Amino acid sequence: MGAGKGLESKIEVRGLAKSYTGPGGSLVVFQDLGFTVKAGEFLCLLGPSGCGKSTCLNILGNVDEPTEGEVLINGRPLVRGVRSARTGFVFQAPRLIPWKSVGRNVQFSLESDATLPREAWAQQVQRVIELVGLKGFEHAFPNQLSGGMQTRAAIARALAIEPEILLMDEPFSNLDEITARRLRGELLGIWEKTGLTVVFVTHDLFEAVYLADRVVLLTSRPMRLYSEEIVDVPRPRSYSDDRLFEAQRRILQSFERLVEA
Repeated sequence: MGAGKGLESKIEVRGLAKSYTGPGGSLVVFQDLGFTVKAGEFLCLLGPSGCGKSTCLNILGNVDEPTEGEVLINGRPLVRGVRSARTGFVFQAPRLIPWKSVGRNVQFSLESDATLPREAWAQQVQRVIELVGLKGFEHAFPNQLSGGMQTRAAIARALAIEPEILLMDEPFSNLDEITARRLRGELLGIWEKTGLTVVFVTHDLFEAVYLADRVVLLTSRPMRLYSEEIVDVPRPRSYSDDRLFEAQRRILQSFERLVEA
């Protein structure tokens, strides 16, 4: 359980739909999607590749807008271009600016955020760099970093604005399993320290079970919510814990019922 986790809803998704219209007709990505995320909760959106999870995350991050429905943040409707809560975003690829050092990449998020005064930037950059384990690499450039270190830098950049909500779009999917396991553990440590509300997109069942308080199971396109599964396994969790395998088995059975439906 994350620090400061509460019963109130941080995010409410109500009747959300997204479709695109082109020369070939209309493409429905998802429809009538609804779920809530509690303050301080670690929620995983789990579904097959290409089902619309990333599109949903973009709407939560206010970088896209739905065709129908609404998203409430802290009880207020999300309006395109109006920030309801400080939100950090970590993408599938690190998306670091190649000609900027780690420190400058992290600072870049502060330059577009008017909350923190300029004189506090250096201290904040150093704080989050140390939080993600990159102390000593402040002046390194992206091409001098391993894949795992680039991902750490991307997480630091998202954390620099001190977000209330952290949205993560399969950030470990391009890493080897050993590195991914290490970073999952580090991410949970950061979540515990900060009390962030995290929405994490994945198509990796065991990753979802290891990380999440609750897993929202999504269908293929047009995406809809199939079920919600609580991962009632105490923290800190171990990859060898039989209870994790049992939770994985239970959700896998839901997946199998979904495929057969």
